[in-house]
Amino acid sequence: MNCGVCGANDCEYFASSYDFEYETCGNRWTFVRCRRCENVYLNPRPLVKDLNVIYPSNYYSYGYESTVNKLAWKVKAVLDRLTFKKIIDILGYPPRSYLDIGCGSGRYLRLINGLGVGKEKVFGLELDGPAAKRLKDEGFMVEKERIEDAELPENFFDLVTLFSVIEHVESPKACLEKIYKILAPGGVVCFEAPNIKSLNASLFRDYHWGGYHTPRHWNLFSLDTITKVARPMGYEFAGLKRSTGHAFWLWSFHHYVKYQLGFKKLGELLNPSKCLPLVAVATLVDTIRAKLGQETDNSIIFLRKPRTA
Repeated sequence: MNCGVCGANDCEYFASSYDFEYETCGNRWTFVRCRRCENVYLNPRPLVKDLNVIYPSNYYSYGYESTVNKLAWKVKAVLDRLTFKKIIDILGYPPRSYLDIGCGSGRYLRLINGLGVGKEKVFGLELDGPAAKRLKDEGFMVEKERIEDAELPENFFDLVTLFSVIEHVESPKACLEKIYKILAPGGVVCFEAPNIKSLNASLFRDYHWGGYHTPRHWNLFSLDTITKVARPMGYEFAGLKRSTGHAFWLWSFHHYVKYQLGFKKLGELLNPSKCLPLVAVATLVDTIRAKLGQETDNSIIFLRKPRTA
């Protein structure tokens, strides 16, 4: 595979990992680092026809509200509102049209709709057919498609979000090029992605970092890498927010304890969906680290299409 960020075919070994979370396959997967842009990517990777295998029916984003602890869900809802407040502050005005790529159960669609954007202007793309149908039945403009294949109006969306999505696509470059075309002048794209330069990524680099999410994360990059590819397209860098990596921390310990040390039952207790106290601790620690300007497992990056575009 060529690099999905710069297109080069010049890479070196970076790490290996397995599907520790869902065990959809027994393959040992390899991540390589591009020597040109330093993007870390899965090489080789699953075929598109096998997406329904590596994204099983119990995948967490398909039933987020039902799989996550109720208290954690309420806390996340508060954090989501704070994140969208920052997004709207950066945009500079309430969005008149919105697209969420990888909209899952639709919680961001409902949040934007609750801010006064009509459902006819609230769009979503989702790979899970039943989830997409439920949201479409609610009145949202949702289709079961990948961003690479979707037909969307150009110069239309004030706001596009990709939360934990851009690392899943074949070509982040092609994805950002497509989004640039559909953004209205002055519009903002906001995406949250794993940060390969985090402390956690360094400590558990060899096999067990939760951010690998093998084999579903196909590209892993840093702020430097993503801005290298975005600026030549015309994007303006609009902001950065370090976000907590509580799930990645717990998954890292889960993978190490369960598979490296062989303590299966103890490892299962470290599953983020089952261990609210440790989720709270990891969230607090990463919140403090983010306030201190330290690298965390996730980065929320904001890019703007120039108003004169």
